[in-house]
Amino acid sequence: VEFLIAGAVADLGNRFLLAARFINVETGNVLQSASVEIPSNSFLSISSGLVMIKKYPITAAFRSMILPGWGQFYNDKPKKGGIILGSELLIAVSSISSYILYKQSKTAYERATQRDLASNKYVEMDQYAQINWASLGALSSVWLYAIIDAYIDARKQIKDFKSEK
Repeated sequence: VEFLIAGAVADLGNRFLLAARFINVETGNVLQSASVEIPSNSFLSISSGLVMIKKYPITAAFRSMILPGWGQFYNDKPKKGGIILGSELLIAVSSISSYILYKQSKTAYERATQRDLASNKYVEMDQYAQINWASLGALSSVWLYAIIDAYIDARKQIKDFKSEK
């Protein structure tokens, strides 16, 4: 390498300052330098097609592992992230409430002294248990979907950007 081009971009609020230097590697002398100011709205429209903020698939998946939907927000998919997060919250509420109702039915079953009442409470307890298990399964399914979707979507964004170039 004989020459090196070094540069910087500074955000000045409503404009950007771009500075560049052409350097002789052997001597370290700056052979040429230049700078230009570009209005921020022009710079962003120029740069959006040239630069990609890389989304790391593992980071997207890890975020969704911690909080379902967070990986989708990271991948700039806020609607999908909101739907996943909202679904998880609704299913979690369903799971918690069915567990509370299960415990109440179980207590009533254990305290029942009449055969018919005990039988009814047992059936009720069993129904809440089934709802609880179904809710836990749905909760796990949405959580797993969020992780896999975040990972695949981040990989797709990288692949699409590379294919455009």
